[in-house]
Amino acid sequence: MNKGFFTLLAVAGLVMLFAGSVAASHYPLEAVPFIADSHKKLLKKQKILDTKQLLNSLLTSKVRKKMARKTGIDKEALEGYVQLCDLLRIRGVGPKMAKLIMLAGVKGIKDLRKQKAVDLLAGMKEANKVHTISEILPQIETIQDWIGQASELETLVR
Repeated sequence: MNKGFFTLLAVAGLVMLFAGSVAASHYPLEAVPFIADSHKKLLKKQKILDTKQLLNSLLTSKVRKKMARKTGIDKEALEGYVQLCDLLRIRGVGPKMAKLIMLAGVKGIKDLRKQKAVDLLAGMKEANKVHTISEILPQIETIQDWIGQASELETLVR
């Protein structure tokens, strides 16, 4: 094996190691089980194909109201979707954890900032007992990190 191969392998490993810490993930709408299939189709007609586009398209109440009229999707459903997408801005939070956080009573990033990790974990455990969202729940340190990240993120949803 030549030196160039090992250099390339090392760089690829570093990229994979740090990629998750650079930015949070967004997902194609098809990968989010908590968005109704009928709503996914209606959103696609508006050229909204992933959670980042959904978030950026529905940042204000006025815009969500307009989208509700345009698509026929209930404004409250759009509110839930945008809050879920907002939580996806946090590194380590995927659609299942975002939904579980919401089921624990957290309405989005702004609300997450105010949470105590121990209380949120308890709420997530209770919500998971009822809804069976995830087989594995996060550790308290992970939730503390999420709350810290939320405190550093700009408020987008209004």
